[in-house]
Amino acid sequence: MLDKTIYMIKLTTVAKYASTAALGATLIALDTMAAQAFTLFSDRAAFNAATPSLTLEDFEENGLADDSVFLFPVLNNATAPWIEPGLEFSSIGPAPTDMVLLTEGFAGAPSDLIGPNFFVNDLNFELSFTDPINAVGFDLFGLANPGETTVTILGTSGEITSRVVPANLVGTFFGIFAPGESITAIQFSNSNPEFLGELIDNVAFSMVPVPEPASLLGLLGVSALGAISLKCKHKQNK
Repeated sequence: MLDKTIYMIKLTTVAKYASTAALGATLIALDTMAAQAFTLFSDRAAFNAATPSLTLEDFEENGLADDSVFLFPVLNNATAPWIEPGLEFSSIGPAPTDMVLLTEGFAGAPSDLIGPNFFVNDLNFELSFTDPINAVGFDLFGLANPGETTVTILGTSGEITSRVVPANLVGTFFGIFAPGESITAIQFSNSNPEFLGELIDNVAFSMVPVPEPASLLGLLGVSALGAISLKCKHKQNK
């Protein structure tokens, strides 16, 4: 009987430490979620795996002829019904210009691309989102003269991050997943004196579901119930 009692005491002690460990692990997980404001991606496959169920705008449904150029004051679903709802492309530089759609073949475009009409120094353009999203990825091109573009991600609380991204003839992928933030806009700026000519394609975006902290706290309840169960068995065997 003494051996059995010692065994139950040890089992209850293990349960107590297991519950404490679960609490620590949960608090660490919560702290990690809070600290990890965003994740950046340079590979589309990895981005797609981390952010499922994305909406893709590849500008290919425009019905326009290849090897052509078309101008739009602002590009959205109202001015171009083939654009996915929720997206808007506009020029926000010191001398705003029209937005341009280059279809495949024009000026060496490998696919249908969107950007500002005049590729001059510090002429910015912006991709804004009318609905809340927390994940977006795109291919960045530089047709006129490959170089670098500053990509600034904006959210409801202000600037999330700003990165310099290569823009070239084959395209560079850039993606961001900000689980704790709503992304409102992306700004593209070029200070290249050689007139970079930045354009984008294959914009994938979505509001990816993020587990609520409350669901993580549920782990504590499971651990507590396990400890209580072991204690009850100990009492029943006395």
